[in-house]
Amino acid sequence: MSAPVILKYRAFLSYAHADMTWGRWLHKNLEAFRIDKDLVGRATPMGPVPQNLRPIFRDCEDFSGGHTLTDATIAALDASAALIVLCSLTAATRPAVNEEVRLFRTRHPGRPVIPVIIDGTYPDNFPPALRVELAPDGTLTDRAITFLAPDLRETGDGKSLALAKTVATLIGVAPDDIRKRQAIADARRIKFASAVATSVAVLSIVAGYLFFDSLEKSRRHEFTEKDRLEREAVRDKQLVEMRGLVQSLLSVSSAKAASGSEAMVGNAVAAAVQGAAEGDPRLAKALELLKAGKPTEAEPLFRAVADEKGAKVQQDSKDTAAAYLNLGAIAGLGDPKRAREAYARALEFDGDSQEALYWHGWLNLLAGNLSGAEQSLNRLATLANQTANQRGIYRALLRLGEVAIQRGFLNSAREHQDKAFAIAREQSARKPNDLDWQRDVSVSYEKVGDVLVAQGQLPDALKAFRDSLSIRERLAISDPGNAGWQRDVSVSYIKVGDVLVAQGQLPDALKAFRDSLSIAERLSKSDAGNAGWQRDVSVSYSKIGDVQVAQGDLAGALQSFTSSRDILQRLAKSDPGNAGWQRDVAVSNERVGDMHARQGDTAQARVAFENALAAYKVLVERNPGDLPSKVNSVVPLLRLGGLKGPAGRADLEAALAILKPLAAANRLDANRRGWIPQLEAEIAALSK
Repeated sequence: MSAPVILKYRAFLSYAHADMTWGRWLHKNLEAFRIDKDLVGRATPMGPVPQNLRPIFRDCEDFSGGHTLTDATIAALDASAALIVLCSLTAATRPAVNEEVRLFRTRHPGRPVIPVIIDGTYPDNFPPALRVELAPDGTLTDRAITFLAPDLRETGDGKSLALAKTVATLIGVAPDDIRKRQAIADARRIKFASAVATSVAVLSIVAGYLFFDSLEKSRRHEFTEKDRLEREAVRDKQLVEMRGLVQSLLSVSSAKAASGSEAMVGNAVAAAVQGAAEGDPRLAKALELLKAGKPTEAEPLFRAVADEKGAKVQQDSKDTAAAYLNLGAIAGLGDPKRAREAYARALEFDGDSQEALYWHGWLNLLAGNLSGAEQSLNRLATLANQTANQRGIYRALLRLGEVAIQRGFLNSAREHQDKAFAIAREQSARKPNDLDWQRDVSVSYEKVGDVLVAQGQLPDALKAFRDSLSIRERLAISDPGNAGWQRDVSVSYIKVGDVLVAQGQLPDALKAFRDSLSIAERLSKSDAGNAGWQRDVSVSYSKIGDVQVAQGDLAGALQSFTSSRDILQRLAKSDPGNAGWQRDVAVSNERVGDMHARQGDTAQARVAFENALAAYKVLVERNPGDLPSKVNSVVPLLRLGGLKGPAGRADLEAALAILKPLAAANRLDANRRGWIPQLEAEIAALSK
């Protein structure tokens, strides 16, 4: 028999901030639980059975975004005889909950950990530190463990039985000892109440009936080992079905291209499952549509739920924001514009939602709205640092680095990407089984490579892109059905091919681009309406065209560039406000114009260049801070100036007027600064 446990708290109750309602309920009922007198003082492995369970430490702070714990929280963990963890799909993703579990298990391996289920199915509703054995140094191993978890849901143990199981573990007795006394106490309370209005004889009959009825209910709740295994088998089947549905939705979407898409779509599916179980006909129908592979048709139903909650914002703004996050996840499977709008709505109700800030910022970055992206991402960086949310910090740095490179601030871009890379490597080393962090390392290799290319360091850039490709190929092989990881490989082929072209290794570059096209076309055929897959096809065609030009195959290049442009024009027409697609159309028109010009078709070339110039002007008017569009608008001006002969002097002067102020402000790279003396010489020659 171990020595009695004499600590400040009977237990530490850990839960996600979103599960506060359940946390309050369990805390209140545990502290109010009356332990039967004949149990008090009994010797158990937890020490003598106490008269009550007070005090229970309830973690009231909101650590939903980060995992750094305060000294007070760590002290409370150390002063607690047990750890109770409310397990839900939300709690399983909260770094702070996971860190509390990890610390408690590492520092106090002899004390009990009690998972209490309120949502989801194992293992998705358990924090990672509660799924596997821990090494002596507190790191996760690959050896799975199983906890018998009380389930508060009516479809599980129900509140009464789950509470009894939790109490029994806390005081070191069998659940039967608690349940039988609960039944007797219930019967006594009923008997006492009945005595007020009935005779002693009638009371005896009623009390006896209710007593045995209560005992029968108790027995029905006392699951045998066979019952438990059967229930777990049902839950495992449900888990497999839910995972399969999420993967099916992602397999026909480019959403997995962004880290965290799987979790976001999973949350939306889980919300639909829960809503259907609670009798919401809209979410029940949405679930049917998702299972049928029709997220676009399910989207209005998610919108109806979100809008209804929006009308009741005073009741629960965070719940409303969560509903719009779900809407954004589903909308993003088919239309980035509607997803942006949904995340913007989420921020109206919860301006500190780190998930909403990230997705709003990233989607604005993709659409070319750099100012909007920067605002959301800077806010995310601030909040993530305050909560020590490593993934939030990583995401913010990564995307802010992309904003910086688009603005032409290469030193700032490299600084952001190096910091993001350091976080990804550290986290992936600490959590080798976390595939998302492995993928993030590959993303950081890619982003650092992008900066190296812009700085002209091609050998280093090629190595970075190949390191990224190596990781992505391993991930894709580990899960061939994961469309997002297949797309990652396609993107890496493009990156590698670009550097090979710059180094003059054309055959190898062409092979890389064709490999990319093969993957992109396969994905696009799986969902012809998916804009992301379609754009990937257009990019691959464009890259192949670049190599064909370098190899002298102008006819083939014109065909490739035209195929690319046609896809992009359809996409831009579907979302006129998407600056990224408008920019793509401008560039594709430049390439088509070049091919027409080189083959002597001056009329078609001028049409293409004028269309490109018009697109750039619109982009700059919408966003005066869009440096790339301002600089790139020089290209069609130069092309038009060359086609018009002496009449093209005005176009060349317009190009020079754009470049000189930027050069004076040190906002141009070396290549574009070199254009200025050439332009001045051409203009002088035309003036003679």
